[in-house]
Amino acid sequence: MSNGSVIAAVLGYNNVEEIKADQDNAAFRLAYLLDYPARTSASLLVFAKILYLVSEEADVPSVRDIPALVEETSRIAGRAAPLDEPLRLAAARGFGVDDNPDSVAAIYGVCDRAVRFLFKAITIARGETDQPPSDV
Repeated sequence: MSNGSVIAAVLGYNNVEEIKADQDNAAFRLAYLLDYPARTSASLLVFAKILYLVSEEADVPSVRDIPALVEETSRIAGRAAPLDEPLRLAAARGFGVDDNPDSVAAIYGVCDRAVRFLFKAITIARGETDQPPSDV
């Protein structure tokens, strides 16, 4: 199962092409799942970028390779966080994290949480988290 097909299933779409055709609503669905308000177009743009990066560019490592998983999560979250200050501040307002004086850290935290959520969905779909019954 591809990253995109897992994300599509999580967001209630049939395939990744439907996500691409419905970016704003897909981004809003992700915000809803993560319990972020996503009140501005800038915040939806950030989540749309995360959806694109995770479905098209991310190489989600095994849950057994924690350093690689942390590194890839950081890479994708860092690429999704807007560098442009007005856009970053608008996204922070949209996500309800504009009370943090460090808008870079606040937005990165939102991006990191979204990427971790999607990576977890992907690793679950791959069956990596299935554990044999314990005799304890």
